[in-house]
Amino acid sequence: MTGRDSVHEAELTKSLRELAKARRRLEDLREAYTIVEKSRFALLRRAFRSLKGLAGFTHARPPLVVESRYLRESAVPSPNGSDDGLARRLLDAELDRTNLLESIIVERAHMRLEDDYERWLSLSVVRPTDLVRLRQMSETLPRRVTISVIMATFDTPEQFLREAIESVRAQVYPYWELCIADDASTKSHVREILEAYTSLDSRIKVFYRNENGHIARASNSALALASGEFVGFLDHDDTLSPDALFEVVMAINRFPDVDMLYSDEDKIDEAGNFCEPHFKPDWSPDSFLSRMYTCHFGVYRRSLIESLGGFRTEFSGSQDYDLVLRLTERTDKIYHIPRLLYHWRRHSESTAVEGKAKPYAFAAAIQALNEALDRRNEPGIARERADHPGIYVVRYDIHEPRSIPVSRSLP
Repeated sequence: MTGRDSVHEAELTKSLRELAKARRRLEDLREAYTIVEKSRFALLRRAFRSLKGLAGFTHARPPLVVESRYLRESAVPSPNGSDDGLARRLLDAELDRTNLLESIIVERAHMRLEDDYERWLSLSVVRPTDLVRLRQMSETLPRRVTISVIMATFDTPEQFLREAIESVRAQVYPYWELCIADDASTKSHVREILEAYTSLDSRIKVFYRNENGHIARASNSALALASGEFVGFLDHDDTLSPDALFEVVMAINRFPDVDMLYSDEDKIDEAGNFCEPHFKPDWSPDSFLSRMYTCHFGVYRRSLIESLGGFRTEFSGSQDYDLVLRLTERTDKIYHIPRLLYHWRRHSESTAVEGKAKPYAFAAAIQALNEALDRRNEPGIARERADHPGIYVVRYDIHEPRSIPVSRSLP
């Protein structure tokens, strides 16, 4: 054997060793990939994407596309038939496939799992098969009340408006009406969209205001369209989960005398991802004086709302806070639905992004709180925390300070 042959053989042996090592690595990665793809998380994530597609949402990131050229058999002999050329091409092909699988696994491991909430959401989302079951259960409920969803619109971006309306139309509970009042929008697409949907679905009602009256007046105009036993409020750029109304009606069946219900909520960021969940406490009148935590999704007995005269226009921006403060002075039949049923959109003009975007709303909240204290004959004053917009502190007047006796001995 010549020296040249020895070098050639050594290079071939080295290449074959590298190939064997790459193949072992590839098998390990294949096994890991199979485990990931068969995991409960992967199944739920795929169901979640299917659910978003059924509900009309298109925000989910597209699946990773694998180019077929990486998955073809690459072990084709070279024209000169040399073994070292074959070994090298085999090695290159296996390394390509190994690197591809490695990138897939990394992608799968991080896809929509930026934080703990994404991991929780992937395990908690309602599956498409669940939606079919809930739709069937809706027809068996003893009480199938009509829910009037109230929405005020004004120059709503086309995509947001369509998604808000479609989120109502995607509800598994079918006994609803969507009552929309357009507050004299200046953008022509708003009326075009609303007219198209009223033609498409008879459950959608629209009132067109002749002049802009802001959120409180527009919401009252939408309320005037309502005929349901209960009303729920949806902002024109937010969305409901497909099971939102079903969960509300289930609670009404459990507690027939309930007057107010509210659920947990989260936000939709500018990329269309769900984030910043708000898992709320059960009803606490004292805690409610520090912030409007019931917020979305709020559902109320319509007769009680009408007896209060609806929203008061002088509290625009915090008209819902003022309404609930007044409502809870008449009833304590309030129920918290501990499920995420509402998605609050974050954008540049929303308080979901920047609390200081609408300072007039916080001034109205302070006014609503102070009036509530007066009505309740609880002398004191509400102040806003400068470091936390939307958080308030009530300082009560103490006229008769008394010492609290302290036991000097253990019981």
